[in-house]
Amino acid sequence: MIISQTITVIGNETANFMTLIVFLFHNHGNG
Repeated sequence: MIISQTITVIGNETANFMTLIVFLFHNHGNG
């Protein structure tokens, strides 16, 4: 199923993006 693969990729990209945002926000708060 290509759709399931696409959803998995989108989920992984979203998780990576959210992790980056939290990381930057955390560093900014400590700065």
